[in-house]
Formats: sequence, structure tokens, C-alpha cells
Amino acid sequence: MFLGYMLVISKLSLPAGLVTNGWGVALRFWLLESFFNAILIRGYLALSENQKSLNPSPTQSWLLFFIAIVIQRVI
Repeated sequence: MFLGYMLVISKLSLPAGLVTNGWGVALRFWLLESFFNAILIRGYLALSENQKSLNPSPTQSWLLFFIAIVIQRVI
């Protein structure tokens, strides 16, 4: 849905990086960034498997947030 939205934006001559920068950027968004998001989500779930509900602590939330920012900057 997001890439469809970006396609519509590009047809209206508005800036749309995922569409105007070629398929490489879109594939990176679909594959690489999704892969690292899945790793972060799985890591969180593995840490919280012994808990009955997904109730993250603020410390865990901030830690995952900073890990995501670091990964985004590295890639």
C-alpha cells in the first residue's frame, strides 16, 4: 500500500524517493529494511516469551528504538 501511495505521489509530480530513485530503493525498502525490522521484532519476542502479555518496559522500548536508528544509519 505504501509503495502504491508513493507511485500516486510521483504521478502528481510530488517528491517520492522510493519511486523516483528507481527500483533499487524500493527493493531495499521491501527486503533489507523489512529483514532488519523482523530481526528486531523476533528479538523482542524471544526476550518476552516467558511473559504472558506483550507489555514492554520503557527501557526495552527505548533500547529497541536506538537499535533501529543505528541500523538505519549503518545501512
